[in-house]
Amino acid sequence: MSNFYAQIEDNINSTANLTLKTEIDTAALERQSLTIQEEFETVNKRRLQKNQQLFELKTDIINRLISDLSKSTSSLPININGSTKCSKFQSISDCLKESKSQILSSTRNKSPFLNDKSVLLSYQVVDANMNMAGDLRYNVAMHFKPSYNSKIDTVLNEKLGLRSAMVTLVSNVPADWFINGKKIGSGKELFHEIPLGKHGILASYQNNDKSSVEKIEGNGVFSYNFKDHKQTKILKVSNSVERLPSVEVAKGSIKAKKKAKFTLLADNTTIPTPEKQKQADTESEKGYEYFMGVAPSSKQQNIEFTNEPINK
Repeated sequence: MSNFYAQIEDNINSTANLTLKTEIDTAALERQSLTIQEEFETVNKRRLQKNQQLFELKTDIINRLISDLSKSTSSLPININGSTKCSKFQSISDCLKESKSQILSSTRNKSPFLNDKSVLLSYQVVDANMNMAGDLRYNVAMHFKPSYNSKIDTVLNEKLGLRSAMVTLVSNVPADWFINGKKIGSGKELFHEIPLGKHGILASYQNNDKSSVEKIEGNGVFSYNFKDHKQTKILKVSNSVERLPSVEVAKGSIKAKKKAKFTLLADNTTIPTPEKQKQADTESEKGYEYFMGVAPSSKQQNIEFTNEPINK
């Protein structure tokens, strides 16, 4: 038995040592985790600062471009050398006329300063020649009115290395926020970094949703407002009791145009209306009270409610 007790004591001591070691290792891992988290926050903060500086630089570039491009004297000269296939029975002039729209479309697509709405200021064929097989080579000089468009924005993002932006999500209530179906947080105001491009943004508050698809090209603010829940609740309560409509029944007609006596059918308790009533309306009111489910309290009321003759 002494050996058995010695083994039990050894096992208890071993368990205690392992427990102590586990606690020490856990505390060390927690300290290491906090250190890594602090380093991550520092790196993330510096990255966000860099992005903010890059966006500020991009804003300055855009403002300068818009200022230069909006001048009345601004013009974009483009000279292109190209080739196209014509019919060998066509003249060079006819082939160039047919190819003009294609040449202009191709030029607008290639230049970041042009789009489909860019104005053509001048168009001149400098040189053109065609062989016997119908292969036409040309040199065309053009002038366009340049403008700022989304292609310039894409080029700037590539040059500056911008891949994400900081968006501010704002609501008048503490909403739950989702981007592309993934919850990112809750509150009336939320800051979040998001990759450039199209994203679905959704705000949810008490089973009500507000959403939109946004093209994120830089830092921005997006607002999604909801109706005030308290105000909505008060309106619902105030509208819960309405005037009953007029009821008309064929013969033995019951026409009730006055407020009915509201009746609690469970205990036959009635809430009386004000006593200023005309005597001519007594029968219709009593008939309507019967219609609402009030049991007659006497034989006389039964006769009045059912419109039965007294002699019957």
